[in-house]
Amino acid sequence: MRGLPLLGVLLATAVPAEAQNYRQLSQWCFGHAGDAETIAGCTAVIQWMRESKRDAAAAFYNRAIAYRNQGQLDRALDDYDEALKLRPAFAEAWNDRGIAHRSKGNSQRAIADFSEAGRLSPDFAAAWFNRGSTWFGLGQFDRAIADFDRTLALEPGDAEALLARGQARRAAGDIAGGDADIAAARQSRK
Repeated sequence: MRGLPLLGVLLATAVPAEAQNYRQLSQWCFGHAGDAETIAGCTAVIQWMRESKRDAAAAFYNRAIAYRNQGQLDRALDDYDEALKLRPAFAEAWNDRGIAHRSKGNSQRAIADFSEAGRLSPDFAAAWFNRGSTWFGLGQFDRAIADFDRTLALEPGDAEALLARGQARRAAGDIAGGDADIAAARQSRK
């Protein structure tokens, strides 16, 4: 048993430094790291392209999230585009690209992205919620309510969706229905 730690040291030193660095950078890209580490790690993964198409799409996606977190929306959008070229059925990337478009004030592109995320993954409650929130921001209250209804069908009792639907109902003139949703949202948060 004493030889096992020595074997580990020998194996670690036998692995080329580039591979060790790549392994660390890959962990930053696909693991839990801060935004700066995620960007560095995913950039290396993308440049070295040792990963499968699916993993390369995930690297672009993870880097896009880190860029978005840093407020670098144009870079985030570029990376979401690359992720979707590699993996067109990546519902989460469609949804998150929609969030970036909405953050830039491009509501119509955001709605299109949220719609595609929902089409690809009909049980993806966040896509319907995000589309409903965007409709609400455009004053399209009936469409917002329909999307919040769909969100709540998937996640009954979700406080955020109840509150959003309540606000949309009130804005559409259904004060009693809106107040009931808002009260239910408060109750579910307790």
